[in-house]
This record gives sequence, C-alpha cells and structure tokens, in this order.
Amino acid sequence: MGRWLTAEENWNSGLSASEPTGRLFEVTNPVATTAPADTNFVQRNNVLPLVSHEGLAFDSVYSLYFVDELTGGSIFKFVSANPNATDGDSFFGTGRTFAMKVGSGNNSSTAGAFTWEELDPFNSNRRAAAAAVEATGFSRPEDLEIRESVTGAEQLFFAATGTSDVWTIDLDTSEVFQFATRDTIDIATGAAVGTALSSPDNLAIDADGNIYIIEDQGAGSADI
Repeated sequence: MGRWLTAEENWNSGLSASEPTGRLFEVTNPVATTAPADTNFVQRNNVLPLVSHEGLAFDSVYSLYFVDELTGGSIFKFVSANPNATDGDSFFGTGRTFAMKVGSGNNSSTAGAFTWEELDPFNSNRRAAAAAVEATGFSRPEDLEIRESVTGAEQLFFAATGTSDVWTIDLDTSEVFQFATRDTIDIATGAAVGTALSSPDNLAIDADGNIYIIEDQGAGSADI
C-alpha cells in the first residue's frame, strides 16, 4: 500500500505545530482514509516548519524539497536522520531543515551558485529562521517537480507566479537559474513569448523529460 503527502497552502502567524495552517500530512492508507480525524491522516510538523505549502518533491536520496508560497518565499530542503525509514514516524521523527541561499544571500529571484543553510531548529517561526540565514526569496514559488537525467543528474523545477517565470535548481552543480521567462523564444513565432506567459503555477514532466507549464489565470485565459 502506497503512502502520500498533502499540505496546507494557507498560513498565518500561529507558530506552534498544532496551529491549523501550513501543516504537512502523511496519508498512511489512502484507500481507508475518510476524514482528517482518521488515524491514517498524520500531521508531520514535529520537525518540519509551518509554511504556505505548494510543491513537494523527493530526490533520489529521499531529501524532501518544499516551498513557501508567498512574495519572498524560500525554497527548503528537509533531510531526515533516517532517510531509508519504512514508516513516517521514523522518517519524520528527526531531521534537519535547510533554506536555499544564492550567492551572499539576502536577495530576491537571484540566479547563481547556492548553498543550503541550516535553520535554527529552536526558532518555530521558520520564515524568520530563513531570514536569519539570509535565504534567497522568490515571488510566490508554487509547484515543484524533479527530473532525473539518464546519467542520474537531478534538477528541481519550480514556478514563480509573481515574476512569471520558471526556475531550475541543479542539485548536482548547486546552481539555480531561470528555465523559462517572458524572454524565452516562442518556437511558433520566433519571437519572445512576452506577456503570453503569465502567472505560471503548476508543472508536469513527461517520460521524455519535457516540462509543461500551467498558468494560474481566469477561465479562458490560462495556457499550457
């Protein structure tokens, strides 16, 4: 029986792990789970921060990546002390959380070499903790997907709705750069795509490694 994660996008100033916003849950038995009060619906914020969740992705060594979906939101990585655990209690029981810092940090929507800066585990306000390590912020980071090449190299992709672009985080070279922007060439016209690319939100990757970008716009306006 497989397991899956789901999380809350809404967040407020409540800082305790019991605050009913920004929580991450593990559904331990998707077939049997019928309600949030079900014993198969387990909150996993004993070591993970409360944030405005959107995208979630695991890499090949089971590090968990997630975003904080707000203007200036950070990109995070959770490293379990038991990455090969076979149950959520062990996997989420102990671990460390990091935020991505590009260059010297304290910057926004910046490309370049990055480091993962460990957050203070005793600071329950993880937005403040990310600011304390001068993590790089992005404008409403949304969906997060991971792609593995035939050589085993891994790249994370995330959409930034506020700046209408998509970014690549190369986990092997520790570099982050823009993948698609309004300057990206439209192969149908040969010109820059311009404002036709607006508010990218969700991403998908097919078996050939192609990236699909879905916009968050009103009915009849959103493109893929």
